[in-house]
Amino acid sequence: MKSLNADQLAQILEVNASRMVEAREMLNEKDREIGDGDHGTTIARGFASVKEALAGQTFQRFQDVFKTTGMALMRSMGGASGVLYGTLFMAGSKEKTDRFDARALSHWLELGIEDIEQRGGAKTGDKTMLDALAPASARVRQMTDSDDIGNVLTACADGAREGVEATRSMIARKGRAHTLGEQSLGHEDPGACSVMLILQNLAQACRALETN
Repeated sequence: MKSLNADQLAQILEVNASRMVEAREMLNEKDREIGDGDHGTTIARGFASVKEALAGQTFQRFQDVFKTTGMALMRSMGGASGVLYGTLFMAGSKEKTDRFDARALSHWLELGIEDIEQRGGAKTGDKTMLDALAPASARVRQMTDSDDIGNVLTACADGAREGVEATRSMIARKGRAHTLGEQSLGHEDPGACSVMLILQNLAQACRALETN
């Protein structure tokens, strides 16, 4: 499958929303190591709202799917997390093409990274969600001519996983964890973990869609 139409993208984002709600305790546990221990609760609240916003809807444009998702996250999560995760998905609404293919995926991630950097003031290497997004984006950038969106999403998720692992050797410079200094070494960043899960869920749900 070369690309996803709007309803197919909405379908895999609904699957992702359910799985992110289920990941609440795991993400909270990650956050207890270097944060307040509530990242999973915040993520679950946001994606429960996404699931509700997408359920039963029919979309003509995949950009509207991203906009609906981003607005639901901003509205329900609150605070910096709501802004940053909402910003990531709102970036997908800026794409000009008609179908969500490898090139559109690449553009979405690149715009998302740029917008998050502008909103949050973080950069790659600060031990944040960007450290999963940047290697994921790099993987996709090498595959923009691919005719298999499932393969590209899988590579994207693999890049994010490598980024999460790399955060173990980083000192946090943003968020609650930055107050720990070198004590944040050896721990994975919870925000990077949640981004990795999102991309893994999208890849798995896309593969399931292809086999049905």
